[in-house]
Amino acid sequence: MAKLWAPLIVVALVLGACTDSPSHSNPLDPASPDYSINGRMAGRIMTFYQPYQPIAQATIELQPNGLVARSGADGRFVFADLAPDSYFVSIVQDGFSSLMDTLVIAPRGEVIQDFHLNGLPFVQGSRIISSKVATREAPSPLFFLDIAAELQDPDGANDICRVVLNIPMQSFRDTLAPAIGVGQWQRTFIPEELASLDMGKLVGAPLQFIVYDIPGAEVISQPFFLTRLISEEAETIEPINGNVALSAPTFRWQLPNIAFSYTQRLEIYRLDAGFPTLVTAISNIQSDVKSLPYLGRLSAGSYFWTLRIIDDFGNSSRSKEASFVVE
Repeated sequence: MAKLWAPLIVVALVLGACTDSPSHSNPLDPASPDYSINGRMAGRIMTFYQPYQPIAQATIELQPNGLVARSGADGRFVFADLAPDSYFVSIVQDGFSSLMDTLVIAPRGEVIQDFHLNGLPFVQGSRIISSKVATREAPSPLFFLDIAAELQDPDGANDICRVVLNIPMQSFRDTLAPAIGVGQWQRTFIPEELASLDMGKLVGAPLQFIVYDIPGAEVISQPFFLTRLISEEAETIEPINGNVALSAPTFRWQLPNIAFSYTQRLEIYRLDAGFPTLVTAISNIQSDVKSLPYLGRLSAGSYFWTLRIIDDFGNSSRSKEASFVVE
């Protein structure tokens, strides 16, 4: 009888051992205490155009949990241990357009996503110069504005596609044109284009550039200002009124009382069939000079001359034309 029970006891012991609870130490085992359905998100923050370059220190924020990461020197970022959910991703960095997206983390899922930020154009330099021109053909002086902007863009200056001059206080907007040189934009506004402006209120009023790039960014620059509008002008004394002059005349003029520093520019034009041709221009004449002999010889013909006052910023005021004849 004892021999009969011995095998049964062994079988019972074996079966008992098989019914012990497993350890569940494998983290992939759903019953493991280390098991998690969370996933991760990783990627890079890069520039907009190829060859892509990393953007460091960009801020990446996830909602609804409010987690924040920053891209490294290689542009990489990572969010670990994310609960399965749909996440709103926002990316910001100074000098670049912000970017928003929505990504879904599946249970135990991983999302690898690169983001490309558009670099924002910016103004590196600006110039605004006024010019007042008195003329005998018009009862009031004519005004010109020379506007120039030097622009840059993290994606290259050729990414800039449009530049607008904005004068908010006078509801004035108009475009500039590309000039020679990368990132250079310029335009000289003539009197007809400035007819809607109150030129007297332009000095000290904020002016702006609105800059657009190819991907569609719009950037409004910091304000810049016109320093001066010169209202005073020189009065020509001789030769004037179509009088006959020597072939080497001496030009004389009267200057207004001006408190700021300036130089002068004398210009001599020849009239051929009614069309003026610049014969010579003498620049950098000191502010105390009121007469100047012509050192060359003018050929017979009809002429006129003007005297321009120019301040240290390039703003100027031109006298009315003074005509004379050389026989």
